[in-house]
Amino acid sequence: MSNDDLSELSDAEVELKCKRMENEKKIYEAQQKIAEAKNALNPSEMEKAQTLAEQQKTIAEAQKATLEAKLPTFDVEAPEGTITADKSVNIECHILSYQAVTKIVSTISDKIKKEYPEINAVVISDEADINNYFSYKIFKKQLLFLKEEYEGVFKSKTAIKAEVEGKDIRALSIDPISGASTLLSSIVDFASLFRTDVDIKGVDVEVVKEALIAELIRSLKHEIDPIYPPFITDIPDKFLAEVSLLKRCKSKSDQEIADLSGDASQQEYVKNLKNLNAVYEKIETALASVDEKTGISRLEKLMKGEILGLHLESGADILYLKVVKAGGNNQTKRRFWGNEITHSGGAIIAYFLMDAHGKVKESETLYYLSPYQNFEKLREFNNFNRV
Repeated sequence: MSNDDLSELSDAEVELKCKRMENEKKIYEAQQKIAEAKNALNPSEMEKAQTLAEQQKTIAEAQKATLEAKLPTFDVEAPEGTITADKSVNIECHILSYQAVTKIVSTISDKIKKEYPEINAVVISDEADINNYFSYKIFKKQLLFLKEEYEGVFKSKTAIKAEVEGKDIRALSIDPISGASTLLSSIVDFASLFRTDVDIKGVDVEVVKEALIAELIRSLKHEIDPIYPPFITDIPDKFLAEVSLLKRCKSKSDQEIADLSGDASQQEYVKNLKNLNAVYEKIETALASVDEKTGISRLEKLMKGEILGLHLESGADILYLKVVKAGGNNQTKRRFWGNEITHSGGAIIAYFLMDAHGKVKESETLYYLSPYQNFEKLREFNNFNRV
């Protein structure tokens, strides 16, 4: 029978058992008091330390209460000392970003001077300049091809007359100008060369193109002749002369069609002229149209391509630059005794050095990031004394 099972005991046995448990409890409590009395007479090191800590805490709380009674109350809470970065971009970040551009451009210039001492001139170009030059070369060849087709058709008139005598005109085997249909489709596709479908997304600091070019020209001067096409005032007329010659061919063709429309022996000749005229009219429309995004006519773009081509033909190389990214950060440190604002800026620039045929001589992507700077500690900040 277990100690907890009291159902089988008599009342007297249960009462006796309860008295026995009460006696055991009294003995245990007496032993605890004896132990506590001994500890009080001889405390342990832990208890001593605990007592000392409690006493020091009481003294500190009393001193704090005395100090608070002497000082006035404040409603403003002290800063927590956190560091935050302001996302807005101000003039300091712009200056540091442009400073980074200057350092990168200077590095590009020094590298070209050192590794390619034979280069005397470079045409500073961007993507639009390269596209204009490429379009100009293609368009020029198409003009030449169409002019040759006109001249070939005009000569075929004499051959037709020599064979017509004594023969049925329907029996003549005159090959149509196969190049006309090919050229026609080529001119239709040519319009795609002028489309501008580039989507440019904004960055924290937008580096103005003229500022980039100014720094590059400054860095290149005295050793390499920098050529910037938008500033060239001498307009070439070779391309316009070729367009004018082609227009004369069109005028002659119109006259021939008017004179020979009723001559059954010349219908194949007239048909070929009409095909060429259709090609010319598409060229004329393309030259006169204006790009909706840039507001620049196709003819003006081709003229810019010709300007670039003339300098490349004289021995200059192409220097292509693009600002990949530029931006800066404002960092604010808040402390109890004051705030500190520092600024940082940087830039990433890619460049290609190419010859007149598009062969890449040098290419690289360079970046520079300035450390955080405090402008308030500077009496002034400028770049007026650069060489």
